[in-house]
Order: sequence, then C-alpha cells, then structure tokens
Amino acid sequence: MTTQVPLADAGDIGAAETANNLGVLMIRQKKWQQAQVQLTRACSIYEAKLGPLHSTVARVAQNLAMLLNSQHQYRDALVYFLKSLKAQQSLPDQFGPLELAESCSRVGSCLRAQGQNGEA
Repeated sequence: MTTQVPLADAGDIGAAETANNLGVLMIRQKKWQQAQVQLTRACSIYEAKLGPLHSTVARVAQNLAMLLNSQHQYRDALVYFLKSLKAQQSLPDQFGPLELAESCSRVGSCLRAQGQNGEA
C-alpha cells in the first residue's frame, strides 16, 4: 500500500517558491510555455499571500514580464511590468534608483513595441 502525499495548497508560499524555481529552470531549458505557466502561478500565489506591494511579487512579476516580452506577448508583459514597477515604487528602501530606472525603461520599451510611442 502506497501513501499519497497531498500536493501543496495553491495558497502556500512553498508552492509559490517551487513554481518560481520550476519557472526559472524552464527558462534555462528554453521551455517557454512551461516557464510562463509556472511563473504565472508563482506570481498569483505570492500576490495573494504577501499582497501586491511586496518585493517578491515585484521580482517574480518582473521575471514573468521579461519572459512574455521576449515572446512578443507585449500586452501581457506590460501588465506584469507595471505590477512590478508599482511594487518597486512602494518599496524605495528595497529598490534603488537604478532598478526603478531599468523598470521604467522596460515599460517604455514594451509600450513602443505595441506602437504606443506617445505613452512610452
């Protein structure tokens, strides 16, 4: 008789950490779709458990946005770039001016890729 180990609850930080680590691994293996699924899951769990203005949410959202942007999914990427930027702006003690400038630049690049030059 085998014992089944229950999967981690979707609201569990451990599940988010696992999903994030799997997402990073999938990126390294160039498994873009699987990486997107895992990073999206991680971001959702972290945001639900830690709130939208947390440094971990900012970092995972940024990673997901960069992946989506590299796959030319600009509209979706912009959502996560902005989520990350908002969190970073609310945490000036954790994100310095250089990181904020880089995030603003990424938002602008994403807007330009969508032809929204005026908003960039």
